[in-house]
Amino acid sequence: MNLRRSAVILILFIVTMALVMAGLVTLTSSSASLLSKNPKGNTYIWLGRQLMWLAFGLGLMGLSTQFDYNLLRPWARRLLLLTIGLLVAVLWVGPTVKGATRWLVMGPIGMQPSELAKLTLILYLAESWSRRYEDLDSFWRGAMPSFLVIGTVIGLIFPQPDKGTAFFLGFVCVVLWFIAGGRLKRIIPILAILIVTTLVLVLHDSYSSSRIRAFLNPDEDTAGRNYHVHQSKKALANGGWFGVGIGEGRQKLGFIPESHTDFIFSVYAEELGFVGCVVMLAFFSAIVTLAVYVGLCCEDLFGSLLAAGCGLCIGLQVLLNIAVVTGCIPTTGISLPLFMVMVGLIINVARSTLRSSPASVDQYPRRPQRRHRMGTAPVRNAECGMRNAECGVL
Repeated sequence: MNLRRSAVILILFIVTMALVMAGLVTLTSSSASLLSKNPKGNTYIWLGRQLMWLAFGLGLMGLSTQFDYNLLRPWARRLLLLTIGLLVAVLWVGPTVKGATRWLVMGPIGMQPSELAKLTLILYLAESWSRRYEDLDSFWRGAMPSFLVIGTVIGLIFPQPDKGTAFFLGFVCVVLWFIAGGRLKRIIPILAILIVTTLVLVLHDSYSSSRIRAFLNPDEDTAGRNYHVHQSKKALANGGWFGVGIGEGRQKLGFIPESHTDFIFSVYAEELGFVGCVVMLAFFSAIVTLAVYVGLCCEDLFGSLLAAGCGLCIGLQVLLNIAVVTGCIPTTGISLPLFMVMVGLIINVARSTLRSSPASVDQYPRRPQRRHRMGTAPVRNAECGMRNAECGVL
């Protein structure tokens, strides 16, 4: 077996399981906050639920590594259409929880279609842009049809309201366009339009604008909108270099709201300290780095965009969550679902790509190679007419 492929897959699996185990331990510890509200409650109820989802996630992760990822090509559009249908259903029949309508509830199971959109959009864009890679130099022929679809998805997520996820999806799609071969002179205006549009819409929403004002002027925050972040910073300060010890955190005892969900990183930081945070960030960085590496090694453009998109999605969600917890950006909800499925897809692409003798992918568009000079069109495999080894593709 190829040692390079084995090493990448083994590291991805070990790092993923280490992060999952750390999450379960921290969740068990942070669940103690539930006892402050209900002394007779079961502190292990959240752990039990997560263990069930862990078993489900492990099954999906294993399944997502066992087939040829190219089989996802014909399903990309169908899955995105299903996601759009679920997003429409949320606006019509979804329950309103704390002023937001983001969930579909089917008996004991609830789901957020906006989280499913993160994966299905990556699949759709990878399939669409790998099929139209020759037109990516042209915004109107190559990117505009896809951005109309992206705008539709974002337009359904924004009024839930879920402005953080809407902006996150837009940013991921723009970066993925650059990875696919889009030019910076076209990408920068699109990114600027996305930022300006988001700011205008946010400032016209009283609730979101009040959050921003509280973030910019914490001393004038009479409504207590920065209370979460203030208590979170206390937890970070209490943790010091090595933490107060697992289960010994104090801020989780009714001080940090949502300590077992949105602000669970605060509990982790208080109990394991700065060193523990560095280790966690190193593990997530390893996943993102290996995803980029697999994407660069993959000659098939669809596989390259799929691996890089999953890694980008994981990395940005982690950065945004930590930025909120540390008070670097205004409070917004960014979760990390389908994490194990995305890692499974990265492993899938690695299994097919990192081989001693690359598999033939002549029937699919290959990843375009950029010239050394900036601003020139990508070199396409059909134009260069070289073999894989001659092109320098791993």
